[in-house]
Amino acid sequence: MSENQSKPPALNELGDNVTEWQKRFKFFLLSQGKLDGLDSETANATSQKVLGWIGQSVPASFLQDIVTCSTAKEAWERLKKLFTERNQADIASLETAYNELTLEPKESIPDYVARGQSLYDRLASAGIIQTEEQLCRRLLKGLPKPYDTYRTMVLHGSGTMPKLQAMKASLMSLEADLT
Repeated sequence: MSENQSKPPALNELGDNVTEWQKRFKFFLLSQGKLDGLDSETANATSQKVLGWIGQSVPASFLQDIVTCSTAKEAWERLKKLFTERNQADIASLETAYNELTLEPKESIPDYVARGQSLYDRLASAGIIQTEEQLCRRLLKGLPKPYDTYRTMVLHGSGTMPKLQAMKASLMSLEADLT
């Protein structure tokens, strides 16, 4: 079987979802006929090839953690442990930022909503799923005093939370009136 010479998927330290990278990496190994390299307890040729691909795929900051590994399985397990520890810390940090989300002075409503949406999306990619209604409630909670009337009307009014885009449009109109 001739080997496909494509490159393994790279894990971008700052942006990639590690779980998604692991899935893509396994599919890469499958396409190369080397998936068994992750299971081998011995440093055979397949394991060494996969270990090399793992080393090429991860950011330099992870290399120090796997450089002493003699098999792909050992490196994979060590990376899984590292990713789990880092992910838990990242998730805690994201949750804190999301829960403390407030409209900053001089920040526009579109920028505030985009920042909230970004935190919401990043939490979802980490497995913390919330509804759009929860995002809207979080955004409303973070608004300053001049928005109190609107917040009260939405939270205690008709009983139906507006969709995010409708709420954003209403807040932008209110913002224009306040400035």
